[in-house]
Amino acid sequence: MSKFFSADLHVGEIPAPGNPSYYRGFSPEELQRHFLAQCHAQIGINDELYLLGDLITDAKYLQFYDQLPDCRLFIICGNKEQHIENFADEAFKRLPNHRNRLEVFTGFQFVEIGGRTWRIAHRPKDVIGFSVPMPALCAHAHGFWRTRQLSNGEPLINVGIDAWCGNIVSEKFIQLQYEGVTSGKFNHILNLENL
Repeated sequence: MSKFFSADLHVGEIPAPGNPSYYRGFSPEELQRHFLAQCHAQIGINDELYLLGDLITDAKYLQFYDQLPDCRLFIICGNKEQHIENFADEAFKRLPNHRNRLEVFTGFQFVEIGGRTWRIAHRPKDVIGFSVPMPALCAHAHGFWRTRQLSNGEPLINVGIDAWCGNIVSEKFIQLQYEGVTSGKFNHILNLENL
């Protein structure tokens, strides 16, 4: 079993100045095809896919999830999903391909990667500032940064699709980023108070 991560696809967003999809350099349809092709090529039936929010912009795009491979699917609601009335209920009703292997969360959760517990959430500010230091995964920052070191020394990795040029992020890659941060290869301290 392997774990994969992504976020911020913004299915349904019209590319316009100020929207993340405007600055990608390719059409939303191209990105969606690329994302789905990667998922189907890399994710198997026993694997887990964690989507850290803002995959869709409206309930009418819920069927996009049915195009994902058959796997365990974990959705952490981002600000886009939180604006969709009864998102979790609608997801379970409208996604027959994933109904028995789907979990939907708001706020932060925990996931094991490489023998470590990681805090995960959509927004960076939802995974920092806790008394127990812990590595973290988030999204929401789009392509502004990829991997940073928090003031407590732990890494914060942005798994959003824009940060990694349209690619999904594997747990193996996350472990490499962890080693880079904790070994001092990445030493940019990040102030996330406004994200």
